[in-house]
Amino acid sequence: MVTIMLSKIILLLALFATSSLVQAQESEWLKLEPVSLTSLYNGQITKFEHDGRLTLVYFFASWCDTCYSHTQILKYLEQKYAKLGLRVVLIYLHEPYAEAKRHLEKMGFGREAFLGNDEIITNFRNPIAPAIFLIDRKGYLTGRFTEAAQLNDLSQLITLSMSI
Repeated sequence: MVTIMLSKIILLLALFATSSLVQAQESEWLKLEPVSLTSLYNGQITKFEHDGRLTLVYFFASWCDTCYSHTQILKYLEQKYAKLGLRVVLIYLHEPYAEAKRHLEKMGFGREAFLGNDEIITNFRNPIAPAIFLIDRKGYLTGRFTEAAQLNDLSQLITLSMSI
């Protein structure tokens, strides 16, 4: 049992070290801090914080063409890993509430969606749309993905992270 877990950890580390998907330096492994955000489902200010699940945080904008292609992949990942507890959180960057809500309804995707604000933008070190962050079960930022080609590696990383 310990050998299997160590093997999975070694595979996960190898994926980090050799893949182009994450070029994270130690200083980038940040702990997700709770932030207050406006929910696009009820318009209320809600505290967004880590809840112990593996979490994808997706920063995007309705006007971003590249974001649309990422959204299709994230829909697939959300469905594929939902039973394993993957949490997908959508953060709209630089959008008025009405426009973001209209876009969210049109997309038909995302159980949790919020308007980005200065607090979360600062916490994630000024992400530029599109950007996907992977938060591990302990609440640490462990991956940042900005290119569509990296999203195939993201699926492998999720699979490995779910099994540890």
